[in-house]
Amino acid sequence: METLRQNFDFYNYHVGDYGEYVYPATLYLLGKNHLDKLYAFMEEPGLDSYSRYWVPNVLVQLVQREPARRPEVIEWYRRLLKLYAEKMLEHTCCDSMLLDFVVGYLLKLHATELMPEIKAVYDTGEGGGLDYKTYQIVETAMEDGRHRDYWAKEKLPLLDVHERFRQLRKLHGQEE
Repeated sequence: METLRQNFDFYNYHVGDYGEYVYPATLYLLGKNHLDKLYAFMEEPGLDSYSRYWVPNVLVQLVQREPARRPEVIEWYRRLLKLYAEKMLEHTCCDSMLLDFVVGYLLKLHATELMPEIKAVYDTGEGGGLDYKTYQIVETAMEDGRHRDYWAKEKLPLLDVHERFRQLRKLHGQEE
């Protein structure tokens, strides 16, 4: 998580477009039993939205792999959305782009029980970024459930770090 606290130039130089190969599995393995630390990271002021993007992914993976923990995940998101409703206009820990990411994850979880909290965030006047600009768009997407239909396909294999880097080398044509 310390690498996610760095500025965008650090992140871009060291990780670049490979964040999806590095962060989701690593954060899941290290953070799945430390949701309090993941939440603290999300409320930390001044961090880049792209850095925060990877953390809610852990919660989606947690529900995928341990469905019995869904209530715990929903409460984590409820707390996050309440924070966003309070802080959205300050842009200290959240912005419309990050809200877009979070809403996308909530749609994948089909978290209908969080619609009042989602609405409260949109009621601040700060809508989502590109995909979910208005609460009505979110409401329609939640009702149709299409996001829920493909979220299981995004389950990432939990490869050990050596296997992950072997796969990255193959991706770049650097066979072993």
